[in-house]
Amino acid sequence: MAPAPASKARPARTEAPPTIVGVIVIDAGEGRELKEQGPGQFRWGRHPSARYECRICRTSTDTVTGSLAVRRFLDHIRSTHQATCTGATIEGAHAA
Repeated sequence: MAPAPASKARPARTEAPPTIVGVIVIDAGEGRELKEQGPGQFRWGRHPSARYECRICRTSTDTVTGSLAVRRFLDHIRSTHQATCTGATIEGAHAA
């Protein structure tokens, strides 16, 4: 039986790992589609919700609730918070 090949060592990492600067917390809710009322009609047991937490300035937004409110919130939160973040002077921190 032949010996197993030696494992190759991974090269040392030369760059710093990415830093998490913000967290978007999303609860997709709990509901079911009401097919008899047409596509896209839901009865929610728990509505979708979302909030944003900035790890640089340590602030968090109020939680938004409802499928349309969550969609609008997610479309704009990064640019909205970046404009008002007190810690946004860190170069590239909000580039993602």
